[in-house]
Amino acid sequence: MQLRAELLDLLGHAAHLLAHLLQLRMVLWRLGVLFLGLLRGGMLVLHAFFEFPAHVAGDLLDMAGGLVQSGGVQMLQRLHDVAQALRLRSFGVGRQVLVRVRAGLFRALPFPQLRLDAFRLLGQFPGLVGAAGGLGVARALHQAGGLLLGMLFGFFRGCNAGQQGQQGQRGQGGECECFHGRAQNVSSPPHLSGTGGPKNGRKSALEHAFQRSIMIRLVFCLAALCSSLSAAAQPNVVLFLVDDMGWMDCGVYGSKYYETPNIDRFAARAMRFTNAYSQPLCSPTRASLLTGQYSARHRITSATGHQPPQAADHEFLLKKAPPTAPMLTPESKNYLEPSQITLAEVLKQNGYRTAHIGKWHLGLTQPHWPEQQGFDVAFHCHPDPGPPGEYFSPYGVVPEGKPNAKQRVGTITDGPPGEYIVDRQAAEAVKFIESSKSGPFFLNLWCYGVHGPWGHKEEYTKAFAAKKDPTGRQGNPIMASMLKSVDECFGRILDELEKQGIADNTLVIFTSDNGGNTHSNTSSDGKKAAKADWLKWAGTQPPTNNTPLRDGKGTLYEGGTRVPLMWSLAGKIAKGSTNESVVGCIDIYPTVLDLLGIEKPAVQKFDGISYAKVLHGEGRLERAGYFNYHPHAGANRAGGVWVRSGDFKLLRWFGNPSTHELYNLKDDLSESKDLSQSMPDKVKELSALIDGFLTDTGATYPRPNPAYKPVAAKTPAKAADPLGGWKERQCKASLADGLMTIKNTGKPGAAFLGHAMGKMNGPAVLKLRIRSQNGGAGKIDSLPKTSADPSVVISTPFEVKAGDWQDISVELKSPGPLGTLRLYLPDSDIDSIEVAPAKGKAERWDF
Repeated sequence: MQLRAELLDLLGHAAHLLAHLLQLRMVLWRLGVLFLGLLRGGMLVLHAFFEFPAHVAGDLLDMAGGLVQSGGVQMLQRLHDVAQALRLRSFGVGRQVLVRVRAGLFRALPFPQLRLDAFRLLGQFPGLVGAAGGLGVARALHQAGGLLLGMLFGFFRGCNAGQQGQQGQRGQGGECECFHGRAQNVSSPPHLSGTGGPKNGRKSALEHAFQRSIMIRLVFCLAALCSSLSAAAQPNVVLFLVDDMGWMDCGVYGSKYYETPNIDRFAARAMRFTNAYSQPLCSPTRASLLTGQYSARHRITSATGHQPPQAADHEFLLKKAPPTAPMLTPESKNYLEPSQITLAEVLKQNGYRTAHIGKWHLGLTQPHWPEQQGFDVAFHCHPDPGPPGEYFSPYGVVPEGKPNAKQRVGTITDGPPGEYIVDRQAAEAVKFIESSKSGPFFLNLWCYGVHGPWGHKEEYTKAFAAKKDPTGRQGNPIMASMLKSVDECFGRILDELEKQGIADNTLVIFTSDNGGNTHSNTSSDGKKAAKADWLKWAGTQPPTNNTPLRDGKGTLYEGGTRVPLMWSLAGKIAKGSTNESVVGCIDIYPTVLDLLGIEKPAVQKFDGISYAKVLHGEGRLERAGYFNYHPHAGANRAGGVWVRSGDFKLLRWFGNPSTHELYNLKDDLSESKDLSQSMPDKVKELSALIDGFLTDTGATYPRPNPAYKPVAAKTPAKAADPLGGWKERQCKASLADGLMTIKNTGKPGAAFLGHAMGKMNGPAVLKLRIRSQNGGAGKIDSLPKTSADPSVVISTPFEVKAGDWQDISVELKSPGPLGTLRLYLPDSDIDSIEVAPAKGKAERWDF
């Protein structure tokens, strides 16, 4: 009895709930009738007074449908989330099966190339699995919606024709010519039994027309929705790589001279990294981006991608050398190995349309071009250390032939005369985005700017020539002009994503291939003097200044390897945020795949790690150390390697014997205080990490030559001058850790360094890299008749600011012999001194 009572009570509650639901249905029905009546009345008025045609009424219904659609956004988002979850689950199951099949094949197949071909063939199957099932729900709905649309459209066209033939033959009530029928009484609610509706069980012509119009539009909306969900299933990817852009070369990273409004506005929607690294030169970085590997592993260690590829049996590390060579030195590979599974190949195998636009520098000949590394569309030419046509059309690229110094071969075509190649890259990118907007796509744009030969728009350069940097660090108008063009190229891509309505579903990455160039076109770089155009606008300035970072491109110091890096993806990456994690070019590949939910290829060896959680704001990046390897740089050091662990960075220079430099980058960003002697335990700890890195990657680092027989040096007539000819006057100059330190010993302001300049004539520029704890006044005196006759003195004062490193340039405007120079300075450390005449060779002292 008790059980029956409880069951009856439960049934009572269910009936009560059903009654409320039926009441709610009645309310909704009455609201619909009210809306229908208002709509019908409005259409009659419009038709009667303004003779609106029937299709206008349909447009009004479209507006109503828009209101319905906007009200259901949350519901549709839930539908998309469910579809995405089902897609990932079904796609993941199929992928697991294929991974196991591939693993078995790799154990069975003996030859590397055969294994690679098998992998790429099997790599096409996940896309087919996705199209058949898991990609799945959204695409299936899209296809089903299209089929349903065709069926309903044909059905309603037939109904419409039939009703037009029967117009005026049935029903009662007022006339509604807009719908070619007669309106019947629609005030009665439908019978809950399901048999009701208007009397005689038939609906009015107005209801038929209304439902027909709404149904057609709903089907259209469903098809459009499913199409958008299918396209939105995976984000698009844009990787924008600048050539030779330094860490400080845009506004958001601290430049007060260069103008980069588009890069800066992108930073407002991106996560900006302050400890991001590249390789010291371009080709190694580009290879690391596409492979996820350190250069020590993929063996592209220098910018030689425009040289002919080596033979398959080539030895990249000499086994022997003449007795006069102290080291066995390695050689860089000139091409990206075809067996590498690139980021582009993985994205292509997962349904992405891929494009490479711009500089490649990873292989001179066609088997090593981007089309062979996973790119469907490619805009490029070879050889390509710099842009074709020196930045301006005609570019002179031919579609076929042998690439060499006299002929560039590739897919770049001439534009209008005078077209700027960076602008053309933007146009090609816009064209690709527009044709791929249904997505997903991968746009890999490697910009030709701001690399040599430094072609620039003169109208931009002229404006920058009149501008001054308030910090005194940067001031090259040619570089500023080129960066403005790069910024415009990036801005056009951002604008096109917005225009196509896909900006929020596009992952955008902005970075550079190495640090800023601080050595080219100065008279001290050991090369031919700069071209007249450079001298006209930039004089003897280098392309950029990386202060407070030390040195620049081609070196292992921070100025050569630290680069800008920003990531953006709406709703996934915290916009306008800054992150101090130590990351690098090797990490981009695995991080992109992680963000997209795509598994890494099991056959590809990765050195990089994903920091997707950091981008999501869900945690910190934990790594024992990040490494950088460049075995070709450093005077008399045969290159080197460094490890960054926490705030510490240990540099090991290869040589006989090897040497170390240790810096705390948190306290000493300029790398001016070598701690290797005072912290031997830290050197030992980090040196062990370097040993493990070299072993794990199989690095072909320089090794001592066992056949080396040093020639006994002749006894010099007199000891070498450690100060390079500079004489101390009322001061004491000492050398340590690559610096000259000056301490005044006489009256304040009387201490100076003197140097006889021989036959050097002015006008000239004195360049000084200096730091002083207290600062003070300085000046440079030129005594044209030498110090023996001080009757004529040309004096130029300057100020040394207290604090960190600064670069000071002083113009010695007087023509004629410089004679003897006297450099008056407060107590300070000097990194370098250079005297560069307008004509002739400069002299430079690196202490």
